[in-house]
Amino acid sequence: TVNGTGVLTITSDAALRQINPLSVNTGNIVVRRNSTPMVRLDYTAWSSPVSGQNIKAFSPNTLDNRFYEYLYTGTTTPTAYQSVANVASTNFARAKGYMIRSANDWPTTAAVFNGQFTGVPFNGNASISLGIGYNLLGNPYASPISADRFLKDNETRVGALYFWTHSVAASGGVYPVNNYASYTKLGGTAAA
Repeated sequence: TVNGTGVLTITSDAALRQINPLSVNTGNIVVRRNSTPMVRLDYTAWSSPVSGQNIKAFSPNTLDNRFYEYLYTGTTTPTAYQSVANVASTNFARAKGYMIRSANDWPTTAAVFNGQFTGVPFNGNASISLGIGYNLLGNPYASPISADRFLKDNETRVGALYFWTHSVAASGGVYPVNNYASYTKLGGTAAA
């Protein structure tokens, strides 16, 4: 519970540990998360750990047509992204991932984006619709989650996890190598 003028800030390398998944959170917190260094025209996948965070307010200098969500209905392909409609009035959905391009005035030399989420922290179980094929999900908590536990709890629906590592920046809006690391119950593979 964050009362009145109270402030709770979780920095980029910190986590909020919530013991009871049935507890209802009240009051806004600030969760700061730093990106991997990006250059102009680069994208990063983001998911909000709080409710009420507006997408456009999160990255106000990104062009409105450069916020993307995955089209998860039916059978999807690796390129099934669509622009988010009405970014000014759209909040991050719980556990949903969004691809957001760097600000339009972002430098051409690599720099870290200091993301800040403000709202009531999510707690408890999260449920999201999945399509057959590719889906873009995000951690809905202000703390790490266990990939092993996620795979175990979703073994009939999820066989592998792919993590956007952003290890190589885009060149002219195109990524020259595979920036996804993969993880299954058998182990993991690093990004190219």
